[in-house]
Order: sequence, then structure tokens, then C-alpha cells
Amino acid sequence: MDCSDCGFEVSADVQKLLGEVESAFGRDIPLRRLDPGHRFYRYGGTTKLNADDVAILCGGSWSLYDLAHELLHLKRYCSGIPLAVFNNPQMLQLWTSKVENYLEHHAIFPALAEMQTGVDPYRSDDEQAALRSFRDLCEGTGGDPRDRRINIALAAWQVHLTKKDKALLREYDEAARKSDKKAHEMSRTLLETVEEHGIKTASAKATVLQNVRRTLALPWRGPLEQIVPTGSPKGPWFTRRTFGKL
Repeated sequence: MDCSDCGFEVSADVQKLLGEVESAFGRDIPLRRLDPGHRFYRYGGTTKLNADDVAILCGGSWSLYDLAHELLHLKRYCSGIPLAVFNNPQMLQLWTSKVENYLEHHAIFPALAEMQTGVDPYRSDDEQAALRSFRDLCEGTGGDPRDRRINIALAAWQVHLTKKDKALLREYDEAARKSDKKAHEMSRTLLETVEEHGIKTASAKATVLQNVRRTLALPWRGPLEQIVPTGSPKGPWFTRRTFGKL
């Protein structure tokens, strides 16, 4: 990646991280601009991770923080941290946007907080707006009760994985407990499995993912796959290797 294309000065620690990721893949990571209509445009950026195309995609609020954030995701995946693979669109959406996303942010935030990006990852969004949305979810009565329970449990779990404000955590716990005691218990079980096993290694994350599926009583099962970089400047960026299943 040509850092001069980023639109900001890339700090030494982020340059080092970029070098590590590019070394693992054996080639430069391209940087591409998102169209304003793209669904990730407002988030600052995202990563494209296909065997024939790996790239960092930058959006409207693109910053040094976003670059470091996406590189840390790539570093974990190219080091063999497994991903669950599903053909079911509903399961793919639930797992990718929630379970996978929450766990990987929990994994990368400590390193991200140490980097010179000017942003605290534990305070990088509108916490009060998120809390209001969570309370609306807890107070709602529409939709499938089972889906609602799962969404309450996952949202309460997520805040414990990605926030440090104890007062904020108590407010989420209280709202979940008042709304659905079972959902609150599920969120605590999910948190306990992360605290017990961690997610630093491939086997630890696999165990956590399997426990998450069991706790939520999800009927779908899929393989866990690792990304194995080819290290070649041409051809596929990586191959996939099965690493157990949910």
C-alpha cells in the first residue's frame, strides 16, 4: 500500500502493522475508495477478503484509526484465526454482523487502544444512542420472541466485550434483566465462555464459537475455516483449510 494515498499521515506503529500483514500475504494490500452509496461508506471503511481479491476499502470518514482497525482484523485472520462458514443467508447475517464482529473487536481493541490513532476504540461510537436503541429492543413486543431474545442476549454480550464504562454496563444488564431474564442469563453465559477460554488462538476461538452456537440454541451448523496465505505475489491470496465445525 502506498501510504501517501491514505489522505493522512500514517504513524510508525501502523506502518509496522501494515508491513507485517503485507509480509504475510506476500504482496501489497491495495486501498480502494468506496462509492458514497455503499453500505459501509459511513463507517469509514471495511475489508474485502476473497481468495482472489484482498483489499481495504475506505469510506467517507476514513481515518488512521480505520486503517489500523482493518489491518488488525487482517492480521488475525491471516495468522489462522478461524471463521465460521454458512450457506444460510439468515445465519450468515447473524453470525457475521454480530457474533464474529463482536468477538473480533474484543480481540483487537487492546492493541488498537495502544496505537497512536487519536481514537479510543472503547469510546468510538455514540453510547447513549446505542443504549436508547437497546432499551427500545428490550421494551418492544413485536416480531418473533425467540429472535428478540437472541438479539437482546447478543447486544448485552457485545457491550461487555467492547466497552469498559461500568455504569454503562450496569444499565445494559438492568435493561436486559427487566426485559427477559433468560436473555440476560444467556448474555452472561456467552461472556463467561470468552473469559474462560479467550480468543487469542485458533483452538480457543473455535471453542468459544461452538459454545456460542450451543448457548443460543442455533439449529444451523457450518465448518470453521482458516485462511492460509499463499505468500505469492501472483494468483490466489490464500487458500482455506477446515478447522473443525460448529
